Amino acid sequence: DRVADLNKGVVPEGGLTLGEWMSIWPARVGRDPRTVKTHQHRITKYIYPHLPGGADRPLHQITRKHLHDIHTELLARGLSKSTIDGAISSLSAVLGYALREHRIEVNPALRARVDPADTRLQPVRKRQERRWVPPEEAGRLLEAVDPRYWSLILTPFLTGVRPEELLALREQDIDSERELILVHQRATPGGGRPAKPGVLKPGLKERRRLVREAPEVRGRWALFPRVLHPGRSGRAIHAPGEENVLRL
Repeated sequence: DRVADLNKGVVPEGGLTLGEWMSIWPARVGRDPRTVKTHQHRITKYIYPHLPGGADRPLHQITRKHLHDIHTELLARGLSKSTIDGAISSLSAVLGYALREHRIEVNPALRARVDPADTRLQPVRKRQERRWVPPEEAGRLLEAVDPRYWSLILTPFLTGVRPEELLALREQDIDSERELILVHQRATPGGGRPAKPGVLKPGLKERRRLVREAPEVRGRWALFPRVLHPGRSGRAIHAPGEENVLRL
């Protein structure tokens, strides 16, 4: 009955628990499925086990003290600052949506990050730096790919666009004269026809608050050397005829 009431929008007596709010907030705020999945994973793995009552804890009974206790438990496990801060940030985001709907009076997880000078901060695993691809490895990748797809392979190397941004590019987003591309939307992981609703999503990860703005405002310009342009082979990409194009 309680679940049925939640689905109808009826608030149970005593308010919502964290678990109940976690089950209904995605449909109420309209966030990207990957964002929802990330928040749910972090809260389930790192917050519930160390929060008194776990998922059954009422939203309005989560306090700043609980956040400090969660910090203590996660630090004792030898987790890194980025992992702990990520978990608390997910909780803060979820509680922020509840605050927006006036279900709670304050967000206790807001800016509750681990102090980088905390002496308890001793991660078990060393931080992994992002690996860069050396030129010789990029060359071997090109050798293994049909030349007519080289522009598709080289574009992320030379422009820095993410895969979902690359697959959402349109012909009109390419400025051949200035050798630039306008990156302003993302393709969903499931793919599909660009004309199908929901396949392309406006906005970028680092500019998500501008999703309702025009493409030129919400997007960013990235370098797109002339050798990559559709219909141009150039010396850097040797391929016969017009086959060497950026087909998206």
